[in-house]
Amino acid sequence: VQARQALNGAAQMAAAAAAWQATAAAQQALSFASAAAAPKKRKLEDEELRLDSDGMAYNLDAFIAQYGGSRENPPLAWMTERRLDHDGQAYTLDGFIQQYGGTKANPPVQWHSAKQWKFEVNFADL
Repeated sequence: VQARQALNGAAQMAAAAAAWQATAAAQQALSFASAAAAPKKRKLEDEELRLDSDGMAYNLDAFIAQYGGSRENPPLAWMTERRLDHDGQAYTLDGFIQQYGGTKANPPVQWHSAKQWKFEVNFADL
C-alpha cells in the first residue's frame, strides 16, 4: 500500500511538473510573439543628431520636446542646421530639398551624406 501511495505521489508530481513546463513554454511563446509584433524601436546611434545652441548634439525627438513641433513639422531650431554641399557652400535642409528633391520627413540622400557645417562663434562680438 505504501509503495502504491508513493507511486501515485510520484505520478502526481510528474504530472504537475509537466503542466508547469507546458505553461512556462506557452508563456515564453506568447512573449516571443508579442515581441515580434511590437514596433521596432530605432537605435539611438542610428538617429540623426544635430547641434543645439548649447553646443550639444540631440536627436529630433529631443528638439521637439524642447521647442515643440512634430516629425512632420520639425521645430525651427532643427531646420536651421546647415550642411556642406559638394560646392563647398552650406545649405539648410530646404536648400537640399530644392536642389535634390525629398521632403522634411524624408530628406534626400545628399543631406544625410553631407557634413554638418560648423562655425566659430565669438560671443564677445554678439
